[in-house]
Amino acid sequence: YIAWKELPPLFSSHDPEVITARVQTRGGASSRSGVASNGYIVPRRRAALSTDIPGRLIEINVEEGSRVQRGDVVARLDSRELRAVLARLQADRVAREAEQERSRLALERQQTLSRTDDASRSDLDTARANAKAAVAQVASVDASIQEIEARIDKTTVYAPFSGVVTEKNAEVGEIVSYIATGANARGSVVTLVDFETLEVQIELAQTALNVARAGAPVLIYL
Repeated sequence: YIAWKELPPLFSSHDPEVITARVQTRGGASSRSGVASNGYIVPRRRAALSTDIPGRLIEINVEEGSRVQRGDVVARLDSRELRAVLARLQADRVAREAEQERSRLALERQQTLSRTDDASRSDLDTARANAKAAVAQVASVDASIQEIEARIDKTTVYAPFSGVVTEKNAEVGEIVSYIATGANARGSVVTLVDFETLEVQIELAQTALNVARAGAPVLIYL
């Protein structure tokens, strides 16, 4: 440091007196030992959102940087064809239910007649078989309806977790499929990242693996 003081007025000279001293370093960072390595900050939770079925994208509700919550609708595919199939199956179910009711009434009649020996055993067996077949046909249509409803639900892309959209991979009008085929097909709609799960990934040489031990201090410089 450099210090000076002005002489008192009683001295004849008014020149300042200069006192010098050696500059010394106090404190500061101590030398550190260890291994340095380059790496990246990456999210542990990251997903490229797509659909299980191919379809044309008709709606997308996010942009790059959009924040979404788990369960939010990110995009929708065209589902008109599937909904038409669903309507046909629902109409078919009404017809099957009517047939099931007729078969049930026919079986009841045959059972009543069999008590008075006015119906043959074969007629009763036929009525029972027809009733069982009618029940099975209704159950088959119900299964087909559930399958189509599941496919319709898959035309909507939901956010599997809360996060931020980092990439928008498709636009309205493009074909989206988890197996991208063709020049106009996309494998995913958007890329979603959960920034609450950021972590540092580095590469260590095999000769330096001994420094990677639980509880060891780590300094990270961004």
